[in-house]
Amino acid sequence: MALCSTKRNSTDRRLAAEHERARATVLDPLARAEVVGAARAYVVELTHLLERLEAARQHLDRKLADAKAREERERLEAQHAEAVANRDAAAQALKRYPAFAAEIASILAQVQASNAEVEAVNRHGGGPWIEPAEAVARGMAANSIHWLLTGVVLPSFDHREHVMARSIWPPGESAKRSASGGPRTTRTPPASGYRSRMSHRSSLNRQSTDGAPA
Repeated sequence: MALCSTKRNSTDRRLAAEHERARATVLDPLARAEVVGAARAYVVELTHLLERLEAARQHLDRKLADAKAREERERLEAQHAEAVANRDAAAQALKRYPAFAAEIASILAQVQASNAEVEAVNRHGGGPWIEPAEAVARGMAANSIHWLLTGVVLPSFDHREHVMARSIWPPGESAKRSASGGPRTTRTPPASGYRSRMSHRSSLNRQSTDGAPA
């Protein structure tokens, strides 16, 4: 298309220049009659050629516009088809959500039960302080964790459950949960936790001393 346009413009300029020269000859008062007659005939011929060239230009411009519109339409259709294909792939992958969510909810329920057990044991003593499961799993101090147990929200896959404000996790509750809290098994900040453990050990030592023979 670009090559055709270049050739067409070159032909336009050449014919227009010849037309002006022939017209100047026709209007020259000093030109002989036979020269003027020949120039007039040539002007008519060139005018016809220029009109046909303009008609061809308009035709090619319309064809070029149609071709560009077709290319753009095909590009948009391909983009649309790709978006639909990616959407379908994502929807298919999302169908795996219920199984994964159920597995994660089961793990969190196990952690929740462990937290309750650890809290009860730490409260009554009987041995060294027990860190909660999430602190052990993530390798962090118990008082510095952004708790998954209270931060994770797993909405139900079934949209009808949303109307009932039910979620997979937290089980049977609304999804409006804060992620800032931690399990009650969290020990106090390091200094106070240290004092708590030392107090527990002192109590054990006093009981041992009281029970010793005089």
